[in-house]
Amino acid sequence: MTENKDVNKEQEEAETWETKSVTVARAVLAELLCTTIFMFVVTATGVEYARTVDLAHAENIHDSTIAGISSMLIAVGIIYSFADVSGAHFNPAVTFATVVSFKNSIVKGILYIIAQLIGSVLAALLLATMYPEGLKVVKSVAVKKDPDVTTGQAFFLEMLLTFIFVYVIFATAFDSAENVTVTTGSKGQASVSRKLVRYSTTAATKSGFAPIAIACTLGACVFASDAISGGGFNPARVFGFALVGDVWNQHWLYWTAHFLGAAMASYVQKLFSKPHQVPQVHDLGTLLKWFFYLDEVPALTVQEFLKTWVWG
Repeated sequence: MTENKDVNKEQEEAETWETKSVTVARAVLAELLCTTIFMFVVTATGVEYARTVDLAHAENIHDSTIAGISSMLIAVGIIYSFADVSGAHFNPAVTFATVVSFKNSIVKGILYIIAQLIGSVLAALLLATMYPEGLKVVKSVAVKKDPDVTTGQAFFLEMLLTFIFVYVIFATAFDSAENVTVTTGSKGQASVSRKLVRYSTTAATKSGFAPIAIACTLGACVFASDAISGGGFNPARVFGFALVGDVWNQHWLYWTAHFLGAAMASYVQKLFSKPHQVPQVHDLGTLLKWFFYLDEVPALTVQEFLKTWVWG
């Protein structure tokens, strides 16, 4: 009897692992696809505008208004289309913020970021293939700061606007998506997974306004910085076109600024999302535990906690 129970338990664990693997694989592929679509449409729109203005010098013409509007419009469609599959991050900074705030596992976060970077490279290659100017257009849309802007100015502007962008994402989408009910298995059993971070606009509630708020914020941030610091807010947007176009000027600036801004946004938003739950200030240990999301982690051993955070 005991042997039968052990066998059944092993079978259940195997089915759970298989189901989880399929879910994660779908999410990673979705991130690859949505990142490719987003990057290609945003940059192709800019190139198309440049060609209508001056075909002979299309690779040297850039318009911040076009960049902001195209980013906003395609972001709405992308988020509504992929939110219930992967969360529609299409941005390593957003994924990084979900990992450091314990809303996502480290392994899944790494897979997301790899998919996003590959998607960005594919978008750059598509852009070079689709237009007769080839690599010239890829170089023209690569993220780079204005020569008159100092490194410090570009860094803090990118960090500030990434903070604003990610804050809006956490406030409008992730804040209400801590626990997502996912139907799994052949019998349709329902299970709750805290590690499958999705927007609150799931398949059942796609009328939510989170994608619109996020897309409008993204467009506004591009308006505010595109001609100054490059308007990145997204390491994938920087990486793919830098790699294909061989434009590596101060590449570190964007990765550092974007990750710092995103991480700060994930923690600051927590202070405003649940102010009634803030512990007494005199209890520093409890306050720090609350601030770093550790109060939301079940009572696990260190080994169990690390396993959960790493693998999900």
